[in-house]
Amino acid sequence: MSDPELTTIVWRHQEWILQQPNGLNSNNVLDYFSESPFWEKHCNNATLKMQTQFNDLKDLMFELKKMRGIEFQVVHERPPCLWVIRKQRRWDESQVTPLATYYVYKADVYQAPDLYSILANRVLISLWSLNMAFNACYEQVDFHPATGYTWKTAESQELKENDKKKIKVIAQESKEATEFRLNTTRALDAANSKIADRRAEALRILNEMATPAGKSADADGISSPHNLPQKRRAAG
Repeated sequence: MSDPELTTIVWRHQEWILQQPNGLNSNNVLDYFSESPFWEKHCNNATLKMQTQFNDLKDLMFELKKMRGIEFQVVHERPPCLWVIRKQRRWDESQVTPLATYYVYKADVYQAPDLYSILANRVLISLWSLNMAFNACYEQVDFHPATGYTWKTAESQELKENDKKKIKVIAQESKEATEFRLNTTRALDAANSKIADRRAEALRILNEMATPAGKSADADGISSPHNLPQKRRAAG
C-alpha cells in the first residue's frame, strides 16, 4: 500500500506535549516535529542529535552549517502558537536549496503545498468559475437568423413561447395532413384495384357473349345441322 500524500494529512501528538514541563515552545518544537511523519531519520539534525548525546556541542545551528545534506530549520516563529519549519538541502555554509515548508500551529503539523499545486488549484477554480459564468450567460441569450444573438427579455420569452406553440400546432397539423394523405392514397389504390378487377370481369363476359355458337359446338365435338347432308352423301 502506497504512503498517503503528506500535504493531505494533519499530525498531532498531544501526549508528547503533556509530558513537557513547559509545553510546546521554541526550544523543543524541532523535537516535537521529529516525531511526525514529515521527519527524515537520516537528516543532519538526527545525525547531530545522536552525536550530542556524547559530545558537548553547544550551538547546534553552528554545527549544522558545517554539514552537507538534508536539514530542518525553524525559519519563523510566533510562540506559543505558530512555528514555520523549512526542509532544505545544504551545499555549504551559505548556500541552501529549500525543499518543503511545514507549519506547526497549536500542536497541529501541516505540510505547505508546493507552488505548482497552488497555481494548478487556482487555475482550475478560475476555469470552473468561467465555465459557470458562460453557461449562465448562454441561458440568457436568444438567437434568431434575422436578428442574431439578443438578450432574453420578458417580451422575447413570451414571443418564444408563442413560437413554440405555433411550431407545435404546425407540426400537429402536418402530422394529421400526412396521415390523411396516406389514408387517401391507400383508399385510391384499393378502389383502382377493385375497378381493374371489375373491368377484367366485364371484358371476359363480353368476350364470351361475342363468341359464335357453332364455334363453341365444334369446340365441343358436336356436329352442326349444316354439316349433316355432307355426312349423308359421304355415307351413300
